[in-house]
Amino acid sequence: MTRTQLLGRAEDLAWTGALCASATSGRSAVAVLEGDAGMGKTALIAAALAEHDNFEAIAITGVEAEFELPFAALQRLVLAYRDMLDRLSETHRTALLVASGLADGVIADRLAIGVALLALVTTLSAARPVFLWVDDSQWVDEESLGVFAFVGRRLLADPVVMIYCRRPDGAGRDHLAGLPTRTLAGLDVATSITLLRSMRGEHGIERAIAAQIAVATGGNPLALRDLGDELTQRQLEGVALLPEPVPLGTHLQANYLRLVRRLPEHCQRWLLLAAAEADGNLRTVSAAAELAGLPRDASTPAELAELVTVADRIVFRHPLIRSAIYAGGTAEQRRDTHLRLSRASTELDLEQRALLHRAAVADGIDDELADLLENAAAASGQRGDFATRTRLLLRAAQACTGERRARRLLAAVQSAMFSGAIQQARAVMDEIDERFLGEDRRAELTVLRAEGRLPALEPGAFGARATALVRLAEALDTAGRHADAVGAVGMGIRGTWLSAHLTVGTTTSDLAEVALRLVDADAVNAPALSMRAYGEFILNRPGAADTYRAAAQYFLEHPSAALPYLYSYSGVVDVAGTLIDDASRDGILAGIEQCARRDSSGFLLANIVSFRAHFDIQAGRVAQARARVAETVVLLGASGYPEDHLTLRALRAGIRGWTAAPALDSKQTAAEIEECRDTAFGAGVELWQRAELLEQLAAGSPADAWDTARALLTVIGEPNAWLAIDLIEAAVHAEEFAIATELGDRLEHRSRVLDTPLGAGLRALARAAAANEPEALYRTAIERLAHADTPMYAARAHLRLGEWLRRQRRRTDAATHLEQAAAIFTAQGATSWSARTARELAPLGIASAPPRTQRTALTAQEETIANLAGRGATNQEIADQLFLSASTVDYHLRKVFRKLDVTSRRQLAAAME
Repeated sequence: MTRTQLLGRAEDLAWTGALCASATSGRSAVAVLEGDAGMGKTALIAAALAEHDNFEAIAITGVEAEFELPFAALQRLVLAYRDMLDRLSETHRTALLVASGLADGVIADRLAIGVALLALVTTLSAARPVFLWVDDSQWVDEESLGVFAFVGRRLLADPVVMIYCRRPDGAGRDHLAGLPTRTLAGLDVATSITLLRSMRGEHGIERAIAAQIAVATGGNPLALRDLGDELTQRQLEGVALLPEPVPLGTHLQANYLRLVRRLPEHCQRWLLLAAAEADGNLRTVSAAAELAGLPRDASTPAELAELVTVADRIVFRHPLIRSAIYAGGTAEQRRDTHLRLSRASTELDLEQRALLHRAAVADGIDDELADLLENAAAASGQRGDFATRTRLLLRAAQACTGERRARRLLAAVQSAMFSGAIQQARAVMDEIDERFLGEDRRAELTVLRAEGRLPALEPGAFGARATALVRLAEALDTAGRHADAVGAVGMGIRGTWLSAHLTVGTTTSDLAEVALRLVDADAVNAPALSMRAYGEFILNRPGAADTYRAAAQYFLEHPSAALPYLYSYSGVVDVAGTLIDDASRDGILAGIEQCARRDSSGFLLANIVSFRAHFDIQAGRVAQARARVAETVVLLGASGYPEDHLTLRALRAGIRGWTAAPALDSKQTAAEIEECRDTAFGAGVELWQRAELLEQLAAGSPADAWDTARALLTVIGEPNAWLAIDLIEAAVHAEEFAIATELGDRLEHRSRVLDTPLGAGLRALARAAAANEPEALYRTAIERLAHADTPMYAARAHLRLGEWLRRQRRRTDAATHLEQAAAIFTAQGATSWSARTARELAPLGIASAPPRTQRTALTAQEETIANLAGRGATNQEIADQLFLSASTVDYHLRKVFRKLDVTSRRQLAAAME
């Protein structure tokens, strides 16, 4: 077995490797490896031995049937190396043979036998290093284990590795007390998912379901393999709900039940109540236990056996123990348990918990239960908890038939899409009987099917989304589902962000007309304000600016991750970008992002973060863009998106356009643009082409820059303000002054509507490009841009002014601005722009600061974690944000510290800046 075959154990293999290196250098290494049954202790040792095949491997495995036989394990070792006994002294040889029952005589005391075994081990190590491991030491007879422990404590300067593998609840703790102990934890969620999907194929299991199984099993590899084999395909795809708790594989259930069956009967009944209460709520379990007539101290034996910890919540030592207890109960016992817990939850006003316990024992059609579950699902959706909403809707669908079932399954598909469980959504679609759907819901299903095909990037995948969503909005409106219709329009607006100039079948004017028709002119809520702002602005209605201001203020003051916001924020954000009100746009998205981090799914959060990354790239906020793209990679990866997905490659290209690190390759860029066109990913085309334009402007290649600018002008309608500045510069260099003037006039008109500091700065920068006496305009641009978060454009204003001043022979003034530009470009890692500035400084006899040293490459996940840690987030906060375990975060941070050669989070923050 190789390191790559043993998933998720890199640190553990490094630990065994360090032990082997120590032994090879002549210093013994002794340790205890502790882990629950099925955790992979044996596999880890086998992998270590495969990597270090220079060792003499000696394996002693405890056998439960021999636990009461003195020196049974020692006998097996002596038999294996009986021919080596002749190399020992008579005393040592006799002690081992007699203790093993291979010679007559009086068994020596344990000390003498231990010394004899030590002599045998050191003799073996004289020829080659020895790796002696005692597996399942909890089943090794006490006499043998005592001797093995004696040997381990006395090894020092011999080439020997000695490892004792045991379970946390096993015997032999006293014998091994004080020895260095390493706990083999479960695999992290990402590795667990990889293991499960490797067993059933990439498309054999929904990633969200795999993650649920991973958490439920605590990453136990054997449990993962068992469940991967034993669960049905419908359960693995997410169509059929997993049982709660997730069942235990057959190989492990008997092991854990053995521990439980030793406890008093009243304690076992209490444990079943605790296992059935997923929240671990002590008040609920205590109330149910009282209803069952159990004594107040019923949990005490389980606590003393270290099966559970009881505080405000009941926490099982390992989730598999909970699964074993629940699975070990009879159907009648489980039914009685859930009914008691339901009654107790009702008495404590925990209505949703009471409902879930009632649902756990429901059998057949129950329309009242289905309605209650649907109401609970709606509440979960309002909180942004779409995974729970999906499960509740699927459970509701199980309890009904016909139109109600089809409608609830359709809602579950939508919810699964929102949570990023794309494969689950596609599988549930196949369960829907369209005969029971009205026209509006059939249109909804059509759109959802198209959405489900997006990750595969089918030809034209992005182009027709807006059109399909407009048609859906009209069908929903006809059916009286006005709120859902508004949501469809909001999604249509976001669809045009991605398809951009490759949108087919509809226009922004079409979207605006539908938006205004759907919303009440007097309503003051997020969807209505956002859609009115969008509709009035696009259609150039009187008072559009005032409507936008009201909408922006509302969103800034009332951020939320609730569905109405997530459906509708695109309208007000779209207008904010067009009117160059980046402060409001970023503030709105920052507020929604903060709420989404707390209340929503990783997939929704990924969408918000990726949009912010796109806007950062537009504005030249390179450091922020890089951090947000890295986080998007991690968040989308949790939903099954590969790191090299087309959309992610385009975002990275946008950053490369600013930094030229690495520089773009023309052939690759052409191929990427063609792929973006094939899928109608218009935003991707613009990202790649603008990246080319920025590199060419920085390099001082006016002919190439104008060719790229012309290509952009032929495909886009109205360039955003940032791109307009780039196009104007390219046009001026090519002496296309008419085009530069036209672009400047359009930017002027747009920037005057709100006249934000940013708009004024960009307006001045645009006019300065073609002016004969540009100094005042450049200084205005610099002054206004200083109040906006636009480092690259501020630096470009300094650069252009410095270039002009140098040509006017005002060397001192030129140097001042060029040096300021160089400092910003260097800080942003903009290599090509730094080089352009250096070429201007050289004739002045000034050497610009050397480009920032390229740091050791961090992976996307490492960079995301490093940025969060540098901003002060704790390991647990980072883990919660990125849907990881705290131990996984700690592992990555240690790698980051090594790569960046830092020793503290304060240093890390500076390094990441």
